[in-house]
Amino acid sequence: MFFKNRLWNDFKGEVLESLRYGFASGKTIVPLKIEGLNYAFDFVRMLQVHIQTKNHRSIAWVDENCKPFFPGKFIDCDFSKVAQTNDADRNAKKKLHSDNDDDDDDVVIIGVKHESKFPNTRLLSKTEKTYLYIKSLFMNNVGHIDPNACIISIHDLHYSSPIARARWSVFEKQVEITEAARGNANVVYSWYAAPAEKVVSIFRNGFKLIRNYPQVRPSIGAGIFLANLESPQHSGMQHQVEKDEEKYLVLCRIVLGRMERVDLETHQTHLSNNDYDTGCDDPKNPHWYVVWGNDMNKRVLPVCVITCKTSVIKDVKWEMTPVEMTMVPRFYLEMKKRVPIEFISPLQDIYDIYKKDGMNMGVFKKHVKALLGEQKMAQIFKDIYDGEI
Repeated sequence: MFFKNRLWNDFKGEVLESLRYGFASGKTIVPLKIEGLNYAFDFVRMLQVHIQTKNHRSIAWVDENCKPFFPGKFIDCDFSKVAQTNDADRNAKKKLHSDNDDDDDDVVIIGVKHESKFPNTRLLSKTEKTYLYIKSLFMNNVGHIDPNACIISIHDLHYSSPIARARWSVFEKQVEITEAARGNANVVYSWYAAPAEKVVSIFRNGFKLIRNYPQVRPSIGAGIFLANLESPQHSGMQHQVEKDEEKYLVLCRIVLGRMERVDLETHQTHLSNNDYDTGCDDPKNPHWYVVWGNDMNKRVLPVCVITCKTSVIKDVKWEMTPVEMTMVPRFYLEMKKRVPIEFISPLQDIYDIYKKDGMNMGVFKKHVKALLGEQKMAQIFKDIYDGEI
């Protein structure tokens, strides 16, 4: 909100979204260009400052718990009265560019794209609070595994264009929907490693399914696989990574909601039922997450890309990966092919318990034996062990 004519007024549209993003990123000052005028929003002093004239007025906000925050003193200013300074402001901006090109990195101009290796991004200065926070995430997780890991640069993704703002809004709406449905949206940070050209595509158009995936791993082409912050070695599950080259690690936010256990060996390509929102390797201690195709641009929001050098991100050798079938998932698939239709639903219930609680093969066999009977179960096991599949 801003204080004008003795009243508190709401910021709207792209201005509101840019301020919200800057505040959530931990920035103390967010420069913005609004209707041709340059401003600096100072969250510490709770002021909106017109850069050219230094005129200023109070700002305030309401947090996610609906708690308002107002300054101790309300300062009133109508910036429309300084519109005549627009030309002078533009000239000053041009001079600023010619005197110091580096300063442009700290300015966010709504609707204007900055030249960058990655679209809709800004190269962060190494002294910025956002840079330091992301660096700490990188060093505490990637650096913990690879002491020689180093950051070359960090590009912060900005949601200022109409398409980008729409992506942001869809993500925030998904947080609300999941919160209402599950009681907890379960929003976390994660890693996603990809080649530079893929990162460019993600930042410009969002995530897309991988079309040329190997048939031995159909799950890989059915969703987006991201790594838990503490398990960056799983961040490159979907892309070939060149050795001894710069790596590109995208920091993302995910709306996980309720997770189910996913076994890649079963070739799962979607949620098993509506009781779940996303998948992972182990709900109790996840190393990687999967968001299936229909939800990937609703539940995953890129934050920035870290250009780095590290040996943590492993190369995915798809062509060397055999069809690895662990016993429980393999047994489950074979039973589905062979049991009468009335047994499929209770069989699915048993398998869901396995995925959720991680029961061992002995316990799994005990449940199935009670359902099918010893003779039918023994025949299916014989087929598996004798290679008649």
